[in-house]
Amino acid sequence: MSEDWSAIANEVSEAIASIGDVNSPSNATVTFLTRGTQSGDAWNPVFAADGTDAAPALVSDYSDDDLDDTIIKRGDKQVLVSASDVTIVPSTKHRVRLHDLSEWNIIRVQTTSPAGVDVMYKVQIRS
Repeated sequence: MSEDWSAIANEVSEAIASIGDVNSPSNATVTFLTRGTQSGDAWNPVFAADGTDAAPALVSDYSDDDLDDTIIKRGDKQVLVSASDVTIVPSTKHRVRLHDLSEWNIIRVQTTSPAGVDVMYKVQIRS
């Protein structure tokens, strides 16, 4: 019997959203920002508005055991978001806006994709 990974992706989405309903700042909606396209001359560039993609997410600090001060540094956060809640695949080209409107750079993205179906993204962010 094969698994229906699309259905499981939807379950992940529902679980993250239900945890986010507790009104905790660490369990909130995050917005992935895509830099607007550049036009105009190189000496006078014009950027279109940033693209946005909001989704419920779980945001947490890394534990002290995870810190290695090389890949994961003190102050970094991890964001768990369901793949079915975003229209983009997060990458280091994007930024993340948290509930407090602070913007963070994406350092690394780990994708959970059994059988080739993206189910969840674990995103490491740094201010």
